[in-house]
Amino acid sequence: TDAVGNSAVLDRTIVIGDDVAPVIEVASPSADGNPNPVLDVTAVDDFSGLDTPTWTVTVDGEVLVAASETSRIQAAIGLLADGVHTIQVTIADKAGNVGTKTISYVADSGPDVPQLPEGFITGIYVFGAPTTSTPGETHRFRAVMVKNGRPVTGRAEIREGNDTIASKELEANGTVDMAITINKLRTELTYNGPSGVGLLPKTMIVDCPACAGGGTKNPALPSANGTTGPARESGCADPLACTRTYPPNLVYYLGSIPMWNGVPLAESGADLDRVAPGWKLTLVQHGPGVFRRSRKLTLKLWTNEFSTVSLLPIGAKNRVTISPRRKTRAIQLEIGAATALGRKLKAAKPGVLIPIRLRVVASDRRGNRSAAKTVTFRVRV
Repeated sequence: TDAVGNSAVLDRTIVIGDDVAPVIEVASPSADGNPNPVLDVTAVDDFSGLDTPTWTVTVDGEVLVAASETSRIQAAIGLLADGVHTIQVTIADKAGNVGTKTISYVADSGPDVPQLPEGFITGIYVFGAPTTSTPGETHRFRAVMVKNGRPVTGRAEIREGNDTIASKELEANGTVDMAITINKLRTELTYNGPSGVGLLPKTMIVDCPACAGGGTKNPALPSANGTTGPARESGCADPLACTRTYPPNLVYYLGSIPMWNGVPLAESGADLDRVAPGWKLTLVQHGPGVFRRSRKLTLKLWTNEFSTVSLLPIGAKNRVTISPRRKTRAIQLEIGAATALGRKLKAAKPGVLIPIRLRVVASDRRGNRSAAKTVTFRVRV
């Protein structure tokens, strides 16, 4: 208003621009090294508000299927190979500002599994293989197979040229351990991943300066009546058709079965069995709601010799001990309702996957005992 009473009104609109990205806070994964971690993060934006459909999670560059309509996102990351992994979480606000959180996570399933070199997320990593040998010496060839930072499943092979000389199912953590007897001056082997996975073979060369170039063919074996006969592969009907080269009087392997002069070591009668039994455990998937109602986990167990196998679900008290003999047996583990695992099962939402961890130990009749090993299955409730 001026001195003579004239007045004017001026309206001004002030626009405050939002140029601040959301802040992301991490509750999980923590630094405990769990190879099967869970993601739990929260975002905060004090201005325009979060655009929740833009939540994005990647693990080692691969998009993880995860979504949330709130400021908090939770998701099972899944089984990771031992080593360093990069988990990246992003979300935008309604003004288009993008907040990013990068998590460097080290998975560690135990001392028996090596840490993969940083940046090694796809391939075959051999961590136990000899470069030299003596005649007839048996060596372990150990490897981890991963793709996009995750363990590979399926059957691995060791080949010499076009011939497969050993094969074995990969463990749940992607490791495999096979034994080969060396009897050549120079042996060139390749570790090969499961068919269709797309891993490049890994070449291994073993030199044996003292080797003359081969093993003994058809070593004589005592038969049941005290006579001798040719060595032959177990299960062959025709000895002549099944003869092959075996290292004499040495423990070697066919697949995962320890052998002695052409027969399974455990059946040979030789007082040289110092080999712990091998085993393989697989999950039989249940129909929707079956595991939740019955609290019974159905598994298939195979061993490479007569052995006693003890299985203990971690978080439950129900231990099962069985004695399979070189064949697959179906078994059931019942989870007690009052145990920690039973309560977790009861509280789980229908249809979700929960991890079940089993502690497995196998021993044979000669007292050879395998190292206790923990295997993890993801079971739908």
